[in-house]
Amino acid sequence: MVVNKENKGPYLVTGAAGFTGGHMVRWLAANGYSVRVFVRDAAQFKKLGLKEVEIAEGDLKNEKSIRAAIKGTAGVFHIAALFRKAGLPDSEYYEVNVEGTRRLLNAAVEEGVPRFIHCSTIGVQGHIENPPAKESDPYNPGDIYQVTKMEAEKLALRTFKEGKIRGVVIRPAMIYGPGDTRLLKLFSMLSKGRFFYVGAGDKYVHFIDVRDLVAAFGRAMELNHLNAEVYTIGGKRALPLNEAVEIICEQLGVRRPWLHLPVKPVQLLGTICEAICTPLRINPPIYRRRVDFFTKDRHFDCSKARQQLGFQPSKDLEEEIADIIDWYYAYGMLVPKKPNSSTLLRTVEGKVTRWDTLAEKTYGFSKEMAEGNISHDLFKTEFPCSLEQINRELLRSGSWKGPLVHTKRDGSKLRVESRWELRNDGDNGAPYVLEINLPDEGDTVEPILAPVENVVGAFAYPFSLNEVATLLQCV
Repeated sequence: MVVNKENKGPYLVTGAAGFTGGHMVRWLAANGYSVRVFVRDAAQFKKLGLKEVEIAEGDLKNEKSIRAAIKGTAGVFHIAALFRKAGLPDSEYYEVNVEGTRRLLNAAVEEGVPRFIHCSTIGVQGHIENPPAKESDPYNPGDIYQVTKMEAEKLALRTFKEGKIRGVVIRPAMIYGPGDTRLLKLFSMLSKGRFFYVGAGDKYVHFIDVRDLVAAFGRAMELNHLNAEVYTIGGKRALPLNEAVEIICEQLGVRRPWLHLPVKPVQLLGTICEAICTPLRINPPIYRRRVDFFTKDRHFDCSKARQQLGFQPSKDLEEEIADIIDWYYAYGMLVPKKPNSSTLLRTVEGKVTRWDTLAEKTYGFSKEMAEGNISHDLFKTEFPCSLEQINRELLRSGSWKGPLVHTKRDGSKLRVESRWELRNDGDNGAPYVLEINLPDEGDTVEPILAPVENVVGAFAYPFSLNEVATLLQCV
C-alpha cells in the first residue's frame, strides 16, 4: 500500500461553500494540508469563517476560471454539483454535472495534477431491489439529477482507466451531521408532532455522518495505489425509516408518529403538481420523487470501502443523531422539550462503552467518569424486579422496557422509562446493549396531533397541503 502524506497541497475543493465541501475544507486544514477552494461567490464563502484558505472564484461552466483554480494543485476533491432545483431545464444539469466534471478533469490532466477524487451519489443506483447493494450492482437512476451524476461518474471512471489521471469515485449514502439544515425540517416536524409516513414507513434508509465521509475522501486521496474504483460510504447500519424516526423521537423526548398516508394518492398529487408547476417554472409544493423516498429501499454494502480504504464509521447511529440534535439545540433551531432522553451503550453486564452528551447533562457524570464503569453501580439503579430476571428477558426477546430509579451525581433521584435493546453489530462482533432513558419528571408529552384544522369530508387528515409539502421537502 502506498500512502501519500508528503504532499500537503494545495488541494482544490469544489463545492466548498456547501455542507459537505465545508467539512472537507475543515478536515484538510485540521490534518495539515493547505487548501484552495473553488466557489462562485468569494464574499459568501468568507462568511463561513474558514481562514488560511486560498479562494478561487468561478464556476463549473467557465473553463478559464477552472484552469486558474486548478493550476499548481496536488489533487482535486470534486464535490460541487447542481442538486435538485426547480424550474431548470435538463440541459442545465448536464452543463454543470457532466460537462462541468469534464472541464475539471481535462484541466487537471493538462496541468499534471496527480489525483482526482470524484463525489457521486448512491442515487445512481436508485431503488435497491435486493439490498444491500454493492458498487458493482447496475445503475438505475430515477431523475435528471441522478442521471447526470451517473454520466459524470462514468466519465470520471473512464478517464481514470485510460491512465490520464489517477483517482476514485466516492458514493456517499444520505449525508447528515452537525451543521446539516436539510434534515432540520424532519427533526422539527417530529419535535412538534407534525410528522407522518407516506406508506408503511418500512423502507430502508442509510445515512453517513459528514465527518466520517470527509475522512473517507481524505483517505481516498492519500492511497495512491487505488485507481478507477468506486466506493460506497455509509454508516454502520441501514435501518427501516420508522426505526430511524423512533430513535429520533426517543432522543427528542416526543411520542412516535402513527399516521400513515396512502402512497398512490400522494404520488398522484405529486405528479399533478409537477405537471402544472414545471412548465411555469414554479417550485412544485410536492414532487413525485420525494414521495418515492418513502417507497424505495436504500441499503448498501460498504465492505469494499472498509477493506480497501480502511474506512470505519467512528460512531453509532444513535450517537450521530444525538450530536445533530445537540447542534440544533445549541443554535436555537430546535427548542428542547422536557424530558429529554439520554442514550448510552454498554455490555450486557453493564459496563459503559459510549456515553452521550445528553447523558452527561442529565446525570452529571462526565464521559471519563462513566465509560468503563458499570452503569447500574454508577446510577445506584433501583429495578422493578431482579436484574437477573430483566437480563433473561433481554437475552430472550432482544429488548426490555420498564421503569427505573437512578441516582444522579448530585444525589437526587430520577425516575426514568428505560428501554434496552440488544444489538450484535458491535465493532468486535460482541453483543452490546443500547439503553435509552426517558426521564419522568411529571411533565406531559405533547399529543402527536394538533386538533383537526381543516376537515374536508370523512377522508381528511389533520394536516394541510402545505404541511404535506413541508414534510416531502425534508427528503
